[in-house]
Amino acid sequence: MIGCFPIPYKDEFIYSILARYNLVSSNGSEHITSNELFSRPMWEIKMDLFPYAKKIEMKLEHFNFYNAVEIIENFSFFNYYKKLSGNKDYFQSLMLEERPGRIKNELYCHDIEIYNAYYYRFCLKCFERDSENGVPYWHITHNLPGVTYCEKHQCKLVSSDVKFNGKKLIALSNQVKISELPLLNDWEEKILKLISEQTVYLFYKKDSTRDTNTAYISYLYESGYLKDFALDEKSLTNDFMLFYSDSICKIINIDKKYVISTLIRRIKEAATGDIHPLFHILFLIFCGKKIKHLNENNQLTIPFDSDLFIEKTCKCFDGFFIHNSTLRFRKEGLIGSVKCSCGNYYGIESWNMKIEVRYGEKFTEQVGELLFVEDLPISEISSKLNISKSDLKNYLISRRNSARY
Repeated sequence: MIGCFPIPYKDEFIYSILARYNLVSSNGSEHITSNELFSRPMWEIKMDLFPYAKKIEMKLEHFNFYNAVEIIENFSFFNYYKKLSGNKDYFQSLMLEERPGRIKNELYCHDIEIYNAYYYRFCLKCFERDSENGVPYWHITHNLPGVTYCEKHQCKLVSSDVKFNGKKLIALSNQVKISELPLLNDWEEKILKLISEQTVYLFYKKDSTRDTNTAYISYLYESGYLKDFALDEKSLTNDFMLFYSDSICKIINIDKKYVISTLIRRIKEAATGDIHPLFHILFLIFCGKKIKHLNENNQLTIPFDSDLFIEKTCKCFDGFFIHNSTLRFRKEGLIGSVKCSCGNYYGIESWNMKIEVRYGEKFTEQVGELLFVEDLPISEISSKLNISKSDLKNYLISRRNSARY
């Protein structure tokens, strides 16, 4: 039975907790510690997608330590990866079931570890503060993909000589060798600060975003990359490649051509939930947006003539937002739809530009109330519900016909 175990600090990375335990234990090596905690060799343990939280929970249950879900949410990269994932519950189940390979293969379709820094990073000012308050430790937010600045102190991080996901458990101390990250020009440093800021914001963001695809098509339209309802892939690729310099890409370990080609493919497939979070952040910064703009209550600019919708929508319709709008590419062009709070659905296809209407239960109740209770004529009902008399008659005929069967 484990006799003592470190109490985690705020923003402490699971690697740091394990390294501090290895230091104070009598194990003598990380390989003994790894076998003691996980019954696995050290080289198999991945710290970013930490799939051994259940084992930690069971080993430390006599301490009333954090449970498995709390461990992955507080001390791993789980929050970073799940916030923009289309299937966060499935993501969590894979981590708790000790299946890191399936996270990479099924959710991201490529090796996501290549976007981690090669060596652990830390902030010298945080090091000094943490040493005064207790002991220095490796912070999660200093080691998320793409982070080169400390959000708290707004200073550039330094790189250590401790390999990320390496075979050693090394606690942060004065013995760790450091090297400074390359200093770029003012514009490039501004971009690196934005990437760091948005990454930390994403990590601590409370809610998850379900549909980034619609927002991204809207942003492409605002930026001028949608022409005749088709994506101008060549211009988008060229501009993206120019926006991110080779120096920035080298520091954050990305191939910008692969990033933009992946973004284009996933947006066209309506599969942006499968994009690496760093790709999301790079795309948003390129479009002049931030993660906060993906809030479901934010308004959208749609590529279609909004007057076409307004003519057909009911009076309770309050506009186009991320939570009620959908934009998707199809081979023929672009399709768009919006759902009103009353349940009515309005769809349009770019190749015929006609609004398709499907009425919800609330609309049916309203028609019934006005027609059978208040006994109003068709003309007055259509005026109250913002629907043409012919459309209302067609709706009533379709309801009557469906009731027969």
